Amino acid sequence: RCEIFDAWLHQAEGGIPYEALSYTWGSTEKTAKITANGCTMGVTENLYVALQHLRLEIGDRILWVDAICIDQDHIQERGHQVQQMRNIYRKAEQVVIWLGRSTTEIDLIMDFMKRLHDDVSKVEGDWRPLAKHWMHSWPATLPTLGDVDTKQHGWQLEGLEALLRRPWFRRVWILQEIASARV
Repeated sequence: RCEIFDAWLHQAEGGIPYEALSYTWGSTEKTAKITANGCTMGVTENLYVALQHLRLEIGDRILWVDAICIDQDHIQERGHQVQQMRNIYRKAEQVVIWLGRSTTEIDLIMDFMKRLHDDVSKVEGDWRPLAKHWMHSWPATLPTLGDVDTKQHGWQLEGLEALLRRPWFRRVWILQEIASARV
């Protein structure tokens, strides 16, 4: 269940803080249903799963979601809103990226990247140099690792490949959504 309400992008201080969702529609077929302002609304399965996953247990979450906030059947409105997309993502408190349901392999690589980030942030403050080093040295060190480590690196590689094969990474719009994001 959700509520849809009007808001203005160009408000003075004290505007309504919101998050913008960056995701892929998946199939354009609207097979799932949500309740918006007391009415039933069709959404794609991927959006439905994202909304379920992102919903807070306590309190409200204000999300801007293109398929809900833009009347996709109204060509003039859709064209106007597309012109506003950069500002919509720029003014969001943060951009939330939904890559889809997870898998065991993706969970492993995400856990690894979180540990890598946490470890490097403590020492250097920026995980990118270590991640770059890790990515460049990983294939060279793989044969010298023990069976357990080799197996874990295999899972990590599978997870990274599975993650990067997600449709979100092939969308042209992500450049605008992510480049415009404050957080």
